[in-house]
Amino acid sequence: SVGTITGSGETNRARIGFLTANLDYGTHTGRVIVSGTDLEYGDTVPERQVQVMITVLGQDPPATISASDGIYRDRVMVRWPNAGEEVYGYEVRRGTTPDPAVSQLQAIIGVTNYADMNTEAGQPYYYWVRSVNLYGYAGSYGPHDIGFRGIAAPATMTASDGTSTESVRVAWSPASSATDYLVYRNTIMDSNTAVLVTSVPATNCYDVPPQAGVLYYYWVKSKNAFSTSDFSVGDSGYVGLTPPGNVDASYRTYTNSIAVTWRAVSNSAVYEIWRNTSSNRGTAAKIGETGALMYDDSSCAAEVDYYYWIRARNDIAQSAFSDSAVGKRRAPGTPSAPGCVSASDGTFTNLVRVTWATAADAASYEVWRSLQNETGSAALLAGTEGLLYDDASVTGGVTYFYWVKGINPNGASTFSPCDSGYGAIAGSSNADLSITNLVFLPAACAPEGNPGRVSFRLKNAGPAAMSGGNRRVTVEFFCTTNSALDKPLHVWLGNLVAEPVLAPGESEAMVLSDSDLAALRMPSAVGAYNVFARVHHSYPSELADPVLGNNTVRRIAPVKVKAEGGAPYRQVNDYNGDKISDLAVYNEAAGSWFILDMNSGKVVTWDTRWGGAGFATVFGDYDNDGLADIAVYGADTGRWFILSSAGPVIAWDLEWGGAGMLAVPGDFDGDGRSDMAVYNEASGNWSIQTVQGRIIVALANWGGPGMAPVPGDFLGDGAASIAIYSQAGYWFIREAQKGASVLAWQKSWGRYNMVPVSGDFDGDGIADMAVYDTTTGFWYIRALSGTLLLWAHSWGGADFTPVSGDFDGDGVSDIAVYHEATGTWYAWSLDGRILAWGTNWGGLGYAPVR
Repeated sequence: SVGTITGSGETNRARIGFLTANLDYGTHTGRVIVSGTDLEYGDTVPERQVQVMITVLGQDPPATISASDGIYRDRVMVRWPNAGEEVYGYEVRRGTTPDPAVSQLQAIIGVTNYADMNTEAGQPYYYWVRSVNLYGYAGSYGPHDIGFRGIAAPATMTASDGTSTESVRVAWSPASSATDYLVYRNTIMDSNTAVLVTSVPATNCYDVPPQAGVLYYYWVKSKNAFSTSDFSVGDSGYVGLTPPGNVDASYRTYTNSIAVTWRAVSNSAVYEIWRNTSSNRGTAAKIGETGALMYDDSSCAAEVDYYYWIRARNDIAQSAFSDSAVGKRRAPGTPSAPGCVSASDGTFTNLVRVTWATAADAASYEVWRSLQNETGSAALLAGTEGLLYDDASVTGGVTYFYWVKGINPNGASTFSPCDSGYGAIAGSSNADLSITNLVFLPAACAPEGNPGRVSFRLKNAGPAAMSGGNRRVTVEFFCTTNSALDKPLHVWLGNLVAEPVLAPGESEAMVLSDSDLAALRMPSAVGAYNVFARVHHSYPSELADPVLGNNTVRRIAPVKVKAEGGAPYRQVNDYNGDKISDLAVYNEAAGSWFILDMNSGKVVTWDTRWGGAGFATVFGDYDNDGLADIAVYGADTGRWFILSSAGPVIAWDLEWGGAGMLAVPGDFDGDGRSDMAVYNEASGNWSIQTVQGRIIVALANWGGPGMAPVPGDFLGDGAASIAIYSQAGYWFIREAQKGASVLAWQKSWGRYNMVPVSGDFDGDGIADMAVYDTTTGFWYIRALSGTLLLWAHSWGGADFTPVSGDFDGDGVSDIAVYHEATGTWYAWSLDGRILAWGTNWGGLGYAPVR
């Protein structure tokens, strides 16, 4: 009862309170029941029910809220500001979705922060905070924030220590809620500077670091979509060293040790050498260690098999054992012959120093000497344990030949290879010798063959004269595959003793005789060799040479030693076999030949009738007897007639050619015999056969109208090439046989009014491109390699016919012209000497054989 109405018409007001502590905020429906007794009438008032609306007003929530994002590994920390003085507490709620209606109450607290200890690592949660009033009523929801507990690093991790030679195995314990793991590496124990090497979902990985045998440090981080952990504890690991490879042990190579070698292992500091007399590594013993890649085991017994293993090691790692290698030390036997024997050449006065290389099994050495390159005449000089001997018993200027033998208690070796040497003359006067212009022909020789022509120019630069007893010199010939005359890598070919008389400043061209040539012998091994000549004063001369740097000369190009050999040396128009071109003229009307030895003035042939009208001369040696033969070709009939200079008829009325075809001289198969070659200018076709009838070339097309054939060996292999010269000055050259390689294509050398002249003008055994200007008499010569040999040299004129040949016998072609009106010859060598001036041989109606 809340009140009484005592008078009629009176109103009684009552205040009714509702307990709302357990009500949520918002509008609620309530009831008020009115009942009682009418005091005036005593009647009972019927019960009346009144419905009321009650609105509950809660406290405002905090304005902001923050939840930690992985900062803590054991909790999520929720914080908010104070919501006001009338707030008596806070309700903290958490959910896994952004809908607060399905959130769960976590705590009601009186402070403005809450540590949520009941979360899964890396799992995101939604947090709300509501203000609670005096009656314990929670107000409305405020803003939410997402927070999560940080993911933990793996509790343990390990890195392998050399268990693999390819990688380091890194393994770790799983971390709750982790989906991936980040693996870091460093060369120092500092995770802050470590580099990420991989990310994997598994709990292990295989890392291939930059180097084996180097210590690396590893750490791991856990990771999922929301969080990355701190670094785990670290561990070191490394890739193991690989075992040394290519292990090899010498087998009966040495008498004092077994040499063990192996391949280097990256980052190895030392190698251990293990040895056993059986293949059982388990019982092997370590015999030494080294930082090198070889080990000489001198503690082994002779003629016993030893097994060797090598293991690499450094401060961090040690490799497995290598594969084994078997070695054996040989018991000393008869020594090997020493190699690299070298005798000094004029380095010392009246002394020759002989040196050599160590010979296997040799305990000492014997030095032998002779005046000839023959061991049968050698005499023992001395014995020595060293690798050098000074022979002071020599006569200055005399060439000696030296050999060395290896000696031990079991006997002596065979003779070593020979080397020549000489002591300088201790003369009171000086004469500076120099040698130049070495010609050594042919350019291709057979193994152990003799050269066909050798010449050189010797000069005395003074100040003393070379005369009387002071004129003797020795010229030695060598060959080597090197570009320089390096001892002991050369082969001695032979020598020449000569006695030229030379005043100071004079020079002389020297040509070796046939007997001198027979004393020179090429090596037996095929290959290309540089040939050298070296000169020195020789006993009994008492002249000293003050300058040795100009005593050696090299041939202009290498000489080839071929198994099939080369064509013999032949000189054009050499009818008497002295290897010097003769003056040969032919009278076509009468068919008469006249040949003169220009140097001696002797007539070789006088009015030999061979030919006639319509027949052209074709020079060559058709029977390989070393003499040029008398040959003519019928330009209209294609018939050949060849008479040997020795007398017999070589060919009579052989048909090869015909009208419109020109005969071309040359030995096209390199057998030493000239062949029958014809060239059809209209078609450009070549046809070549031997005198015996074997076809060498059949209708090879090379040329055409306006192109003239040029005889010559432009390759230097002893076989003539197919060469043509155009009126415009272009050269086209190819091999006649084999692969028919092109040697020159449209090389420009010449012009209109110039005619080609065949010849080898530098003595290298290869024909050169020479042209003669028929209007001016100027000569222009260039080697096929491009070297300029002669430019605009005046020798001739409009009424002169150019002729080439070797008119002094030095192996180098000279330039010559013939004046038909007067029958006179003029010849000049490219080194500046006049060889013929106005020599009369011929006349009107007589043409030179060329």
